[in-house]
Amino acid sequence: MKKTQSHQVIALISGGKDSLFSILHCLANGHQVIALANLYPSEQASLSADDEDRSHERLRPDDTDSYMYQTIGHAVIPLYEEALGIPLYRQEIQGSAIDTAKSYQALNGQERGDVSHDDETESLVPLLRRIVANHPEADAVSTGAILSDYQRTRVEAVATRLGLVPLAYLWQYPSLPPGTETSLLADMRRVGQDARIIKCASGGLDAGFLWGNVACEQVVDRLTRAMGRFGALDRGALLGEGGEYETLAVDGPALLWKRRIVVGQDERVVLQNGGGAVSLRIKGAHLASKGMVTDGPDEDVFTRLRIPYLLDAGFEKILCSLRDLDVRSKDDNETEPFGPTFKPTESMQPCWQSSRGEMTWFIWNMVSPEAGSSPESQVSDIICRLKQLLYTEGVSADNICFTTVYLRSMESFPVINKVYAPLFSKPNPPSRVTVGLGDTLPQGVQVKMSVIVWLGPRGMREGLHVQSKSYWAPANIGPYSQAISIPAAAVKLTDDAPHAADIVHVAGQIPLVPASMSVVQDDTEDDAAASNHLPTFRLQTVLSLQHLWRIGMATRVNWWASGVAFVAGDTALETKARIAWEAWKRCSSPDEDPSSSSQEDAQEDDDDSFDIWNERMRHAQAVISKPEARHQLPNHGMIDDVSPAGSMLESAFLMIQVDELPRGCEIEWAGVGIAKARVALSGWRDEIVSVQECLPAGTGMGLCHATIAHELGDEDVALQLDRIIHVDSQSPEISLQAKYQSLLVTVYTDRNLAVENSPNVNLVRCKSVWGPGGHRIAAGVVTTVEVKRNT
Repeated sequence: MKKTQSHQVIALISGGKDSLFSILHCLANGHQVIALANLYPSEQASLSADDEDRSHERLRPDDTDSYMYQTIGHAVIPLYEEALGIPLYRQEIQGSAIDTAKSYQALNGQERGDVSHDDETESLVPLLRRIVANHPEADAVSTGAILSDYQRTRVEAVATRLGLVPLAYLWQYPSLPPGTETSLLADMRRVGQDARIIKCASGGLDAGFLWGNVACEQVVDRLTRAMGRFGALDRGALLGEGGEYETLAVDGPALLWKRRIVVGQDERVVLQNGGGAVSLRIKGAHLASKGMVTDGPDEDVFTRLRIPYLLDAGFEKILCSLRDLDVRSKDDNETEPFGPTFKPTESMQPCWQSSRGEMTWFIWNMVSPEAGSSPESQVSDIICRLKQLLYTEGVSADNICFTTVYLRSMESFPVINKVYAPLFSKPNPPSRVTVGLGDTLPQGVQVKMSVIVWLGPRGMREGLHVQSKSYWAPANIGPYSQAISIPAAAVKLTDDAPHAADIVHVAGQIPLVPASMSVVQDDTEDDAAASNHLPTFRLQTVLSLQHLWRIGMATRVNWWASGVAFVAGDTALETKARIAWEAWKRCSSPDEDPSSSSQEDAQEDDDDSFDIWNERMRHAQAVISKPEARHQLPNHGMIDDVSPAGSMLESAFLMIQVDELPRGCEIEWAGVGIAKARVALSGWRDEIVSVQECLPAGTGMGLCHATIAHELGDEDVALQLDRIIHVDSQSPEISLQAKYQSLLVTVYTDRNLAVENSPNVNLVRCKSVWGPGGHRIAAGVVTTVEVKRNT
């Protein structure tokens, strides 16, 4: 692996187990922690520390009901500076939780960090600015966030605003290998971190748990048994993620901890709180020598500090199977021409086309060669015209849910981002795919774009935008989200209207190592293999596919309606197509589902709106709902194959050969998923054409995939394409127009086709196209449809 970038880190600490443990992961990843940062309750938000008569009240100086910050035990925080040997900076919490949405956006005036009347999140701004002023080398912020989007998005919003890289190495930790709820606690025990329980607020937990070391195996067993009686063994409950308990770290490995914190028995007072919660008031604490240190050299600590494996067990199994797969062909080491030669003209297709459904608006073929020869001038004009078009229709650019960007050269990518980013003013920008098409773009065109716009209330457009470096999936620091979900609706929806399913548009995933954001390489490939880079291609194929899967799991996708692998390069294409296909097929197989577990299949009523921090504020009742079974992807229990021979039970697949991909990667996976609803699969195929229809139940919308055989000449390919799009009296079963209104027909092809007279067709010329089985095809067709309604 390549050496990772080293950050100078400001560690946000609350005193809890996670914020302190995340510091060890910062060190293990080659970063230096140069300052500690802590926020504590203001005098206005708390009672006097010696007002014993009011100690039973809910708001106390050491425990305020902040949505954002853990404050219990805050009086001990000053000791961490000497205990860790790292400068500590503190700031009073000002304001309250004004914006309680899952994704955070600063209110007017908060860009200045004026905290007098701000959301409590803004208290971070002056604190971090003060630290940066004293440590100008600081370039990153770490947090112990595990499952709370609420906390993570707020830290990310402030950090990125100040030009700091957010780090969250514990993000989604329970879902990472080995995939157990208690793996984090076991890892803390392995390195000797000592964190004591100082508050319990969950059914089954009482004062007997207070001051227990949460990493101790016996304490973990007791927590498991006690919380299990209330069905609270998932969603991070055993980690205290829903406020079930709070901790105070008092010791750890000598690599980080120079001294330990001691709180005597007489300095701990048990308080009975409302709703059955109990906590400890720390009346005093002091530092003590660690005594005989048995950690050994720093390297020993890092050896004991378990870093989650890069690949889940299921994906590691798939990678091994691809290594054993004999897919080489006689032409693997030759550069094969990309089909019949065509010469791009100034305008091979009408520019700036659009179509509307009830709730979605598709705009494609946005080009502007007349604006100038530079990519910057062309994209600037495209963005300007797009804003005007949206404005005239009364739609905000923040309603865009997905963007596709085709570039002549990936060298223009930074310039494109600079112009593109200001288009969006609200959290969760569109998900996006960006590829380089080279000279397959029309002459004079440097940039070609398309967008999908959600026409309903923006509150129904949900986003997943993780900007922190972690072990989970690549951070999206640029102007795009990992995924945007919109209701699959063929009828008009209003605020809070129920809908049957979501369409999930996932951004293109390239094979980055999440913790470092470096492109993964297979260091084991020998000289013979290095000539075609197949070991690295296999690894990149599986890793980027795992990223797609993890995002799909997080957004509750049941089925992939579309899977597209963009592949760069001209060598070993037949082999690479087989590798990509086999990886996709095995991921979609019920026998080798990489997301499967020993638990029962996910229930049909999965609650995708769950956020752990919302649960946190409801623990006064000390009751936890029945746990939900682990989500599965694909969830074959939610699929109905209604094709004549049951032959469509596989996720649609295409491989598109392009000129370049971001960061010089060899493959980029993109997918469109179906969430919440059952999915009906149907289709039809012969020796020439294959059509698969994927319709979420009860929505009236869907995606259709079609492939056309490679053996056909250009004229026959055009005829078959027309047969698919339009009503064919001889083969009505294959015609989409016979049953659906086609909103957008995207045609990937290496052929010289004319589509000027075909409605709603977005023609994307590429070097070659490959379909299921890893077979080369003349064209791949992806169509978004609405079911025709009787009038």
